[in-house]
Amino acid sequence: MKLPACAQRGPEKRGIVQQRPLHCVLLYTSEDNKHAGKLVTQLAPLVTKGLLTLHRYTAHPSPPENRCSWMTEMLSVTDRILLLATPRLFNDLLWNLLSEKLRDVAPPPRFKIIPIILEPCDWQMDPLLENCQQLPRNGRDFRHPRFFSGVAEELKAMAEAARQGQA
Repeated sequence: MKLPACAQRGPEKRGIVQQRPLHCVLLYTSEDNKHAGKLVTQLAPLVTKGLLTLHRYTAHPSPPENRCSWMTEMLSVTDRILLLATPRLFNDLLWNLLSEKLRDVAPPPRFKIIPIILEPCDWQMDPLLENCQQLPRNGRDFRHPRFFSGVAEELKAMAEAARQGQA
């Protein structure tokens, strides 16, 4: 997987080194495509500003070997895995393959998993997620008009903190 051009930039004209954006993968089921689109719309200004890159991945039926090769590439460059958390996602083969692959990673992975709660589900029961911080932090229901913009604001703060070496 080739890094985007903005992740490969050299020094800027003023001598300030352009830090790479926060690389995020958005993982969701096809049933949640509409919600994923709303989140992507809210994140578009952050992508435009170079604060983050966003790769969408829909859980869909495909041979397990294709999913495993994708996961290996994705895990090597990502900083955050954003999960649109629903019972459907955690019952999907993709989550089972991903969580199995993550358990096999010897050193702790450099990325963080962030569940974005769309529906009540037992996401904290999964050992990989039990210490994760959900978004939105205020527990706002996804039907609230500011749900997706609130998630985008929190991701912007994470991206800015990462640029300053605080994340």
